[in-house]
Amino acid sequence: MLAANVLWSLAAQVLPAVVGVAAVPFILRGLGVERFGVLTLAWMVIGYFSLFDLGLGRAVTKVAAEVLPLPDRSSLGALVWTAWYMMATVGLLGGLLVAAVTPWLVNAVIKPPTNLRHETLVSFYLLALSVPIVVTTTGIRGVLEADQRFDLVAIVRMLTGLLTFLVPLVVLQYSSSLPIIILVLIGVRLAGVVAYGVMCHRALPDLTRPARVDRATARRLLSFGTWMTVSNVISPLMVSVDRFFVGALISVAAVAYYATPFEAVTKLQVMAGAISGVVFPAISAASVTDRPRVAQLLAVAVRSTFAALFPFAIAVIGFAPQALRLWLGDVFAQQSSTVLRLLMLGVLANSVAAMPFALLQGIGRSDLTGKLHLVEAPFYFALLTWLVRAHGINGAALAWCVRVTVDMVALFWLAGRSLDLRRDWWSSVALLPAVFVPALALGWLELPLLLKGGLMSGLIVVFVTSWWRRDAPTIARTAVLQLLPRSRG
Repeated sequence: MLAANVLWSLAAQVLPAVVGVAAVPFILRGLGVERFGVLTLAWMVIGYFSLFDLGLGRAVTKVAAEVLPLPDRSSLGALVWTAWYMMATVGLLGGLLVAAVTPWLVNAVIKPPTNLRHETLVSFYLLALSVPIVVTTTGIRGVLEADQRFDLVAIVRMLTGLLTFLVPLVVLQYSSSLPIIILVLIGVRLAGVVAYGVMCHRALPDLTRPARVDRATARRLLSFGTWMTVSNVISPLMVSVDRFFVGALISVAAVAYYATPFEAVTKLQVMAGAISGVVFPAISAASVTDRPRVAQLLAVAVRSTFAALFPFAIAVIGFAPQALRLWLGDVFAQQSSTVLRLLMLGVLANSVAAMPFALLQGIGRSDLTGKLHLVEAPFYFALLTWLVRAHGINGAALAWCVRVTVDMVALFWLAGRSLDLRRDWWSSVALLPAVFVPALALGWLELPLLLKGGLMSGLIVVFVTSWWRRDAPTIARTAVLQLLPRSRG
């Protein structure tokens, strides 16, 4: 079930992204550069307003996942409806806040051309209306995820993601007005929340009747969500601030040499996002019904995440100069090869770290992850300043790699203390560094391409074979065996 859910989650993210890559040039041509810039900001606002839910979206997934496996689910209605009431309130307040700051945001920050100022103002006022919709969506979707109905979630996410890019193409056949396009995009989001509501009603009919607010649940949700908000604010800041440091301490041109490989390689984290998103409600449920299974879920998630990214990591580290030369030319290959390799190491560490991060939040210790990010941030900013001044963009990549690696070690330490993980658990994941360290050393050596490719392929086969024997889901193993001759079965 977990493997199937991961595939659904990946499909929901990858398919709209592929369509978006194909659609953006036509939207750009139809709108023009300036209007497209405003639309891009609108996409960002619609996509990231879920941060305004104060962590309640993840909180409702956790509390629902804890109750759903129990024989007595009488408390589910009060839990979920309390969360939905709170999220609707937060969404309305967020919408009012966006509406209040819109004149300043448009006139002082975005500063559109005079002929687009009115359109931009109207567009952002419309976006204020979308805040309650987006925040409420995360709450209803969270209940479906708690029930492990990632297939239903993926269907809606795929459709809304596709329409986000296809709707502007249709509207452009009749009008290039930004307010009209954004109003239709809000309609897509509204249709999405209605679809989630219908699916939630069919999957969990017990939630049809509204329940009263439960104060104890509200306090619990706020406690969990507050620390979630700390992580939601600080963690993205630490992910993106390095480019501002590069621009301020070196040059704007250096940002391009750093940001281009960064944007490319960090897209691989979509795999970890899909796995952790599926594992989180499973861990939340197991923390109540089957505590020993939590450690097992963590081990499988860690090994599977590493196995999914290991071939990409080896390929990028081993052939970064050649890949950059083919993709962007000799200048990028000279400037960004080391950056790409260091960032790939960081992506691997950060992806693996997403699993103990999900575990700590799944067992209700979001305070630990929030406090960890509060402690990390000032040290990272200081390290980033020093290394950028000393080593340029390579220093920025090294600082990011060091930060996410320390974060990973700290999260595993916290998870180990929270679960009292024993020696046999640690030995079950010991193969990961045992295989990766020689592969890393091999990747950095200057060897003939055919020799390096052969040696790396051997390491990948050894690792993937080991993972397959231990963790390959029964459904995948069965599917492969069915393709083999029956006489070999």
